[in-house]
Amino acid sequence: MKTTRFQTMQIALAVLTLIAASLACQMPTPVPPPTATQDSDPSPTNTPIPPTSEEVGEEANLVITNVTLDTTTPSAGGWVTVDVTIENQGGAVAASYELVLIPHYGWGPPNPAGHEVLPALDPGAIHTATFTPGVLYSDAGTFTLRVLVTDDWYASGNPDSTGTAGDYQDFLITVTEPVTLEANLVITNVTLNTTTPTAGGWVTVDVTIENQGGAAAAGYDMGLIPHYGWGPPNPAGYETLPDLAPGAIHTATFTPGVLYSNAGTFTLRVLVTDDWYGGGNPDSTGTAGDYHDILITVSEPIALEPNLVIINVMLDTIAPPIDGWVIVDVDIENRGGAVAAGYELVLIPHYGWGPPNPAGYEVLPDLAPGAIYTKLFSPGVLYSTAGTFTLRLLVTDDWYASGNPDSTGTAGDFMDFSITVGG
Repeated sequence: MKTTRFQTMQIALAVLTLIAASLACQMPTPVPPPTATQDSDPSPTNTPIPPTSEEVGEEANLVITNVTLDTTTPSAGGWVTVDVTIENQGGAVAASYELVLIPHYGWGPPNPAGHEVLPALDPGAIHTATFTPGVLYSDAGTFTLRVLVTDDWYASGNPDSTGTAGDYQDFLITVTEPVTLEANLVITNVTLNTTTPTAGGWVTVDVTIENQGGAAAAGYDMGLIPHYGWGPPNPAGYETLPDLAPGAIHTATFTPGVLYSNAGTFTLRVLVTDDWYGGGNPDSTGTAGDYHDILITVSEPIALEPNLVIINVMLDTIAPPIDGWVIVDVDIENRGGAVAAGYELVLIPHYGWGPPNPAGYEVLPDLAPGAIYTKLFSPGVLYSTAGTFTLRLLVTDDWYASGNPDSTGTAGDFMDFSITVGG
């Protein structure tokens, strides 16, 4: 049957209706919008979910931010204390990491001297580890101490591997030979009352000793050798020292001290030793002693004598009239070292002219060293004849023996004055 144009259009419309009904069944049922209120948001937004660290590629990053060592120069057999600060500067948690101390990095097997399993560290977290007594260095030498943070130590034991996100720092350690502590006695001061005694005189000695070592000094003696290098070293002073701890000071005083009987030049040796009884050697300071030499010059003894000196004379006039008097005031001092006895004071009015007849006379008292004696002659000396004369004041101990106006005797003195009479 022949299809008409109208029939064709009806068939096409029916097909489109079937397609539309099929699409309507697949679309979701629309939800009516909520009723608007004061608290509701008329245009709500959906909060996005952030991506995970794995999605953006973030990782942990452990960094050693600080290492403190108590020393980098221990002696053999000594320890190095280690403080380590670690920070996770990454964006993910750091888990399963270890902190390892390798004392001899690059030399022999990398045996650790310290080890710690680190806790899990969040981003920005800081962890501090302290190793005390720390790392033991038994032998002298120069070594590299490696501080290593890694997560594969047990898997590889590789001292050069920081694992996934670790770190390391190296430190040069210089280990010295151990120092043996010993005593060291040092004479720090010697004081003498004199270095120039006279024969038969004494030298007082004060000695200060200090233990400048690191161990106690025991069994030491101090001796004074008055004639070191001359004759047998017989000590003139001796003391057994007490035990001296490090830094201790001991002072010894020898008084009256050392006797020097003969004139000459000698060396006084102050000796500290621990083998005097064993060797008696004046050149040996023993294990840790000391010595100090002082030059002593001994002179012949000086005979002490008096020395009378006229220290002052006052005359009331040096131009008296004929038959006039001169009043004389005299001061005499004994400036010697012994008593002055048996002396006289004589006034000779016409010295050098005629016989030395005295116009005034006095026996002086005994004068000790330093004593002063004053004598006043009043009315004094009489001048009866015009002229110019010399008035001599004479101190002597032989006037009666010699009557010599020029002799001051053993230790006397004189003084002259010009007197003009009737001028």
